[in-house]
Amino acid sequence: MTAVSVPARPASSLNFMGLVSLFALVTGCSDGGPIAAEKSRVVSPDRKSVAVVEGVDNGLGFGQGMYYDEIHVGPAELVTTDHGDPSSSVVFYAAQLDNTDEPPAVQWLDPQHLMVTYDGARKPQELLPSVGGIKIEYRPRAKP
Repeated sequence: MTAVSVPARPASSLNFMGLVSLFALVTGCSDGGPIAAEKSRVVSPDRKSVAVVEGVDNGLGFGQGMYYDEIHVGPAELVTTDHGDPSSSVVFYAAQLDNTDEPPAVQWLDPQHLMVTYDGARKPQELLPSVGGIKIEYRPRAKP
């Protein structure tokens, strides 16, 4: 038998977990909470209410996350800090099927009536019929 010599790894070299930790540090991993980007903010005709459409990454990261669109409805000064089920202002919530999905659109028909149109191929997890005296109508649209 012939002995094979394997060079010793220097003590200063990074192991796998060290590389993962370094990657997480450099890429700035979030705290694990949702990351939202406002897509549109539409104020009602009487300027008392607002409908906010957001794109949200649930923040799980490492390929485990989910992207979804949500709509918040509330007073004109509404600030969205909660997302998904825990938020009292979320009236619409639907997972994105792929990154070519069109976000939902909102249109005020009058100060107390909001129309939401969304991709009919998506199955919303939340469709509230009203909030704070505002009636909400939903219309699925066919994908072109």
